[in-house]
Amino acid sequence: MKSSLYFSVIIPTFNRKEKLIECLQSLDAQTYLKEHFEVLIVDDGSTDETQEVVHQFKDKSKLSILYLRQNNLGPGSARNTAAQKASGVILAFTEDDVLIENNWLEKASKYFQDESLAGCEGRTTIQNSTRPLRIMEQHNHLGFLPCNLFIRKNVFFEIGGYSTEYFDTNTKLYFREDADFGYRLIEGGLKFVYADDIVVSHPPQFTTWQSPFRHVKRFFFDALLMKRHPKLFRETLEVKRIGVFKIHRPFHYLALLFFVSCFLFFVFLSSASNLVLLFVGLMFVSVTGMSLRYIQSDSTQLLKLQMFIIMPLVSIHYLFWFVKGCVRFKNFRALL
Repeated sequence: MKSSLYFSVIIPTFNRKEKLIECLQSLDAQTYLKEHFEVLIVDDGSTDETQEVVHQFKDKSKLSILYLRQNNLGPGSARNTAAQKASGVILAFTEDDVLIENNWLEKASKYFQDESLAGCEGRTTIQNSTRPLRIMEQHNHLGFLPCNLFIRKNVFFEIGGYSTEYFDTNTKLYFREDADFGYRLIEGGLKFVYADDIVVSHPPQFTTWQSPFRHVKRFFFDALLMKRHPKLFRETLEVKRIGVFKIHRPFHYLALLFFVSCFLFFVFLSSASNLVLLFVGLMFVSVTGMSLRYIQSDSTQLLKLQMFIIMPLVSIHYLFWFVKGCVRFKNFRALL
């Protein structure tokens, strides 16, 4: 080993002090020698008692913890800030609301015995389940999720770290900085693998009917991602598998289908044309398809019904923010 500090575990955090402590507790239980890794916490402008609880935990733990604080500039900026201060050979990225299996670092260390390996992504499941966080995607699909991602520090700086342009200072929205980071790794021809045995668990994503409205706003940044990486955007973004079929950006095209069908429904309504029934059917199909994104196997019957009922409004909300992003980044090609 070239350095006594082999891993630098990086955790951006914002107003999640309780979740953060649970994450730190799972790091404290690592089977990997504590002398060989450090933990860097970047407080991205929290307004709760994050700083106090981190220092309280640090006093009781044997973990080597460095607490950093910055103005609210988004998780990409926070990761870059930590990387600048990191002493380890390998940067291990995770998030403040995940739980980490106790052999996380031990498993990851074995992959980096391959000197040609630039990095790897582990498996992210939903907490209290073995289900993957991203449903309907191909097994071993690289998503470059920054809650379970490892990369050599020298490679991180070679490709420029995380882009801070996928954060809007006015709305505080952020999205796609992880995809942009991954696309630059791919375009650089670097060796990056999926590691099924390196596991973290993530909280369920969509637990209330309000969740989809918050989620779809983030697609504001898709136009920027497509502008920078048009080929990979077309080939790899939001690719879902249903049996033997591969579908690209299903939610996007279902939202467009709903909008067009709804418009044509009102156009032909006064003529009492049979086309009206066709457009009603297309609206029903699109709403059902969009609902599947937010309905999980453990969703209650009430929540499933709520998701279906609100989906027309969610689709309009989605298209509003998507088009707004197209205007902001001057790229309407992402629409189609």
